[in-house]
Amino acid sequence: MSQENKPRSVADSIRRVVNIARIIGAVVLVGIVVTGIRSLVLFYSNEVGFSAPDAARLYTEALLEGDLDTVYNMTDPLSLTDVYGRPVSRTVFMAEARELIGSEALAVETVEAVKLFDRDGVHYYRMDVTFQGGGTTTHNRLLLALRNEEGTWRVVWPFGLSA
Repeated sequence: MSQENKPRSVADSIRRVVNIARIIGAVVLVGIVVTGIRSLVLFYSNEVGFSAPDAARLYTEALLEGDLDTVYNMTDPLSLTDVYGRPVSRTVFMAEARELIGSEALAVETVEAVKLFDRDGVHYYRMDVTFQGGGTTTHNRLLLALRNEEGTWRVVWPFGLSA
């Protein structure tokens, strides 16, 4: 009787090991699929369509050309504060931005977005800008930080108006 139970227990052990291997294989397969889907979603949201570099270029051009409505609308509402951290109204923002860029709109020649790095969902770009204003060609750089909020790119830095 004990010899009959021995082959059954070996067969049961083999079945148990095979079932455990199947479960582990299924968990690994699900993990790979989830990682692949997550990577595709991140790639699509950051690189396809209206991407972070496109948003950075649009924001920079709007700022230099005096399109302050676009600048205001692309700015993260939580970043619209003065140097003391108080919220800034649209009117104050417009006045400060006009003072910053001056009365003459600049003719932007080139805007290049150079990605520096990503951290915690925020994309940091150095904007290399060439523009004409006052009869001279000027080369300048601007640092921007952008975050994707539900499919909309928002500029989260630089801010801190002096109002």
